[in-house]
Amino acid sequence: MARSIDVARALVIGGFNAAMGKSVLGVRVLVPVWLNVIAIFCSLSLGGSLGVNAQIATPNVETLPDAAAPFALATVAMPACGLEIEALLTAMPSAVAGEQRRPLEQHVDRVQVQYGAINSPYGHPLMLAAVSFEDGDFFPPTFTAGMYVAMASATSDYESTGFGRDGNLVWIRAEPTLGVGGDKPGTPALSRTLYTLAWGNADSPWLFTALADSPEGLGALVMAFVASASTGASTPVAASCGA
Repeated sequence: MARSIDVARALVIGGFNAAMGKSVLGVRVLVPVWLNVIAIFCSLSLGGSLGVNAQIATPNVETLPDAAAPFALATVAMPACGLEIEALLTAMPSAVAGEQRRPLEQHVDRVQVQYGAINSPYGHPLMLAAVSFEDGDFFPPTFTAGMYVAMASATSDYESTGFGRDGNLVWIRAEPTLGVGGDKPGTPALSRTLYTLAWGNADSPWLFTALADSPEGLGALVMAFVASASTGASTPVAASCGA
């Protein structure tokens, strides 16, 4: 059974610098967000800063079991730099699972694409982001996708339903319950299951994250990513990655 996590909408659109117990955008953060791995995943996926720097022991990627990646992710080459990622996400379809694409968003440490209208307080129904550990402000700049998956797979807070390594590609899938409660007494609490997948090359500073409000939506979103990657959408700028 998934453990309900009571977090603010602020974690989705305002960042984690709200800190435990502060009211932001009409909701209260009720858990110590810098200790909660699901909260960290939401920050990686949806943007925002935790407002602290992590002191993390180096996770051992070798502990990950061999397991086929879902949605044929290991059959395509992962983009290796920001320029390739931007090209690939730009090439993703205008609609996925009946949801219309929103404009591509670029930030210091991430590139992300979202589909569908915002369903407050949960955000867009489909979201896919590429996050750079080198440019972020929580994990050490030398952190990799392999380290993240190894770390997440070793903690029960992540509510993982599967994880592993498929060649050089690492992945972890989870179905946490996101609970949002109001700031005022008597305000009903809302909750929803998130369907999530994180993946990347084990030695890469880039982590890809996908979130959806249904398993079908997650599958459609990740398969759209795979289809775009299989067309070589990032190839024209590949030579610029080492520049």
